[in-house]
Amino acid sequence: MRISTFIAITIAALTFSGCLFNKFEGKVTGEAFPPDLYLYNETNRTIYYIAIEQNELALIDLALGDHSDWPKIPAGKKAEIPFSEIAFYDEGDTNVWVYWTTDDDDTGSFTVSLE
Repeated sequence: MRISTFIAITIAALTFSGCLFNKFEGKVTGEAFPPDLYLYNETNRTIYYIAIEQNELALIDLALGDHSDWPKIPAGKKAEIPFSEIAFYDEGDTNVWVYWTTDDDDTGSFTVSLE
């Protein structure tokens, strides 16, 4: 009986510790060096992102839905995005809103000045 209790406790402990080691860590940041936007994925997960000119954001009905076809940045990598690839971007726009997510539904957003 004691052996089965020990095995059950050991399995539970290993399962719980596995959850702790798989938690989301790090941050996603961005900066602009015209004519490009740079996004830095300093996390331990691949992120999927969208970048939208901030003023247009107020005018659209944003339904984020499935992110599987969004651009992605592997863990620990960066992406260089030409301003022309920012949704609704027009020359002279000054801010972009970036939303990101992971396959585990970790999410975040931030604004980057394009100036």
